[in-house]
Amino acid sequence: MTVFKHSKNLPVPPGGRPDGTVSGRMLDSGLMNSPFSRESTLSSLVALVAVMVLTLVWLQYRWLGQVSEAERDRMQRMHPHGSRSVQHRF
Repeated sequence: MTVFKHSKNLPVPPGGRPDGTVSGRMLDSGLMNSPFSRESTLSSLVALVAVMVLTLVWLQYRWLGQVSEAERDRMQRMHPHGSRSVQHRF
C-alpha cells in the first residue's frame, strides 16, 4: 500500500500566500475571477423584478379599464332608460 504525503510545494495563486489566502482572505470558489460581482448581479436582479412588477401593474390597470368599460356598455344596453322609468313611477 502506497501512502502519499502532502507536498508543501503547491503552486501559489497570484498575489496569494501558500496557505490559499489572498491578503488574509480565502479565495471564494472562482467568484474573484468572475467578470460580475455579487452586488452587481443582485442589483440587476432587483431591477429586473422591479421592471416586471411595474409592467404587470400597467397591464392590470389597462385590463381593469377595459372590463369596466365593457360592464358600463352592457348595463347601458340592458337598461337604456332605467333611471327615467323609475322617475316616472314616482
